[in-house]
Amino acid sequence: MKAVRRRHTRQAGFSLLEMAVTILLFSIMAGTLQLSLTRRQLDEVDRQQAEQVADEIYRLANAAQHYEIQRLEWPNEALDCDGAYAELDAQNLLKGAPEESPYLDADENPTRYRLSCDANHFTIEVTAENADQAADLAQRLPGSAAAGAVVTVHYPKAANAPGNNFMPLNGSARPTGTWDMGDQYMFGVRDVVAETGQTLVNSLQFATIGAPNDLIRKPQCPNDMEPRIFTAVNHIATPSGRALHAIALPIDDLEDFWRIRAVVTSSGGEETPASSAASIAAFIKCSY
Repeated sequence: MKAVRRRHTRQAGFSLLEMAVTILLFSIMAGTLQLSLTRRQLDEVDRQQAEQVADEIYRLANAAQHYEIQRLEWPNEALDCDGAYAELDAQNLLKGAPEESPYLDADENPTRYRLSCDANHFTIEVTAENADQAADLAQRLPGSAAAGAVVTVHYPKAANAPGNNFMPLNGSARPTGTWDMGDQYMFGVRDVVAETGQTLVNSLQFATIGAPNDLIRKPQCPNDMEPRIFTAVNHIATPSGRALHAIALPIDDLEDFWRIRAVVTSSGGEETPASSAASIAAFIKCSY
C-alpha cells in the first residue's frame, strides 16, 4: 500500500506576527512623517515671524528717522527716547507699526519693542523666544546684533547723513536735481516720472492695516505694470490654551479688489479668526 503524502499548503493572508510587525512599521513611518510635518510647520511659523518682526522694526526706525528729519532730534531725545512710541503715534508716523512683537515671553505674553536713543543713534531691541529665532532675525536686519535671544539694531540720524537732500514729507519743497529718500518707503505714490521719462512708481505705493475679509482696491498702474499685493501679520490672537502651529494669509483676487484673509492652524484645528482678533498689514505696489 502506498503511503498517502499530505501536502501542507500555507493559508492565504498574514499571520498575527506579520500583521503586528506591519502595524509597528507603519506606526514608526507615520510618526516620522508627523514629526517631519510638525518641524516644517514650526519652521514656517518662525520664518513668518522673523519677516514680520524685521518689517515692524524697519517701520519703527522709519518713523523715528522721519520724525528726526522734521525736528532735528529723536522723539523724546532728552529722555533717551523714553515714551518714543507714544510720541511717534501722536504724530501719525507709525504706519501701523505695533508696540508689541509676535514673540512670546515665558508667560506667553507678547514681548515689547524697546526703544532708546543717544545723540546719534535710535536703538530698537526685541527679545525672541530662543537664540535660533534671534540669529535668524539678525540676518534679516543689516547692522543688527544678536546676544542670546535678544536682537539689537541701531539707526543713525538721517539728518546727519552725507548729502542731506531729503524730500520733506509735508510737501513744502519740490524735488530738485538730487532727490534722496534715504532708503525710505514712498507712501501714497501715484505717478512719479524722472527727466529721462522713467517712471518711479515701481515702488511701494501705499500700505494699510485691514481686518480679515476686508477688500483692498487695486491701484491703476501705468504702462504694462501690474498691481501686486503683499501681506504680513500685524496682530493675531488664538483662543486661550491652544498651541499655534501655522498662520496662512490667503488673498482672493477679485476683479477690482483683493480680499485679504487669515487662517490659523492651532491645536484645535484650522479656523478663521474674528475681525477683532486679527489685523493684516497690506503693502500694494505696481511692478512689471
